[in-house]
Amino acid sequence: MPNSLKKYCTIGLLLALSIGLSGCSRMVKKKAGNMLSGFVDSVMKQDDPDLVREAMPSYLLILDGLIDSNSDNPQLLAAGAQLYSAFGSGFFEDMNTPRAKAMGQKAKKYAFAAMALVNPSFKENGKKSFAGFEPIAATITKEQQSYLGTLIMAWAFYIETHMEDSDNYADLPKLDLLAHRFLELDETYGGGMPHQVMALLYSLVPESLGGQPEKAKMHFEKAIAISKGHDLGVYVSYAKRYARPKFDQEMHDKLLKYVLDTPADIEPSLTLMNTMAKADAKKLLDESAEYFE
Repeated sequence: MPNSLKKYCTIGLLLALSIGLSGCSRMVKKKAGNMLSGFVDSVMKQDDPDLVREAMPSYLLILDGLIDSNSDNPQLLAAGAQLYSAFGSGFFEDMNTPRAKAMGQKAKKYAFAAMALVNPSFKENGKKSFAGFEPIAATITKEQQSYLGTLIMAWAFYIETHMEDSDNYADLPKLDLLAHRFLELDETYGGGMPHQVMALLYSLVPESLGGQPEKAKMHFEKAIAISKGHDLGVYVSYAKRYARPKFDQEMHDKLLKYVLDTPADIEPSLTLMNTMAKADAKKLLDESAEYFE
């Protein structure tokens, strides 16, 4: 999954959130957006993934409680979708475990609920056929782009944790439709996030099952250009999702060496993600000779 959509937390901020948002529902609705925004901004500058991993489960429990009491707050629902997707995709290597599956289910549930609140025409459309789903894409506005990005990534994470269910493959055309709308609204959003989303979707399944690696490659390159090479997670995804399946060791190693040679704080707001990307890059590079032999 593209690292630009990953959201994390720290213990200190967790305590601040639990204290600051423990008041009445109206207070939560009024202040949640600003607090969550500051919360995530601070976390993204962390350079200690272990601290984040240890803190995340407690934060998720608190966030679940806030959502239960404020189920009409799209900001809280979106935060829940982002964090469940982030924790599951960022810290679980095996996406086929019961815990990963449960996180995928909750991420999808929260993301759909958030999107339906900001765009009523979207309600229940996730359960419809492609023909019934298609008309809603054009109703999504630029102001709703962040919610759309959250939904796409949560839905993709859900599919990735439920690969054994072939019925989920029927949802890929819907995701593709939403991803194109995401790209159409603003391709530079989040440092090229729409292109990362497109690359993910085109490489989510093997080419033999309908994946389109050359289109994924094109979007990886555009994401790199827009982010000016500062988002190291794009390079890792590129190596893992394109170079490996194509059995291109030269490209694979070149992408990963760039990650290892680039400071994690080249973009301060990406420090945590880049730190994790560097760890992933080292592991993949260490395995390179064996993988490509």
